[in-house]
Amino acid sequence: MFAMSGAHDRGSSPMPKRECDPFPSADDISDRAYELFISGGRDPSQIPRCWRQAEMELLMRAADRIIAQYVKHQSNTRSR
Repeated sequence: MFAMSGAHDRGSSPMPKRECDPFPSADDISDRAYELFISGGRDPSQIPRCWRQAEMELLMRAADRIIAQYVKHQSNTRSR
């Protein structure tokens, strides 16, 4: 099943996530996959789907943040 990580066990994470890292950590993905698993009825056959969906959602959020930062930077550069 899912590894107990992230919000379930924050104190044991060996490497703290860097604040500037826009990409989701394995703990972030695990937490979201677990939420999807629980909300989906706890069907073990859906674990791979939950993980893939969590990865996709979180990577899309990261991409959106990066694009927004780039656009903001470009608009600030042009207004100088």
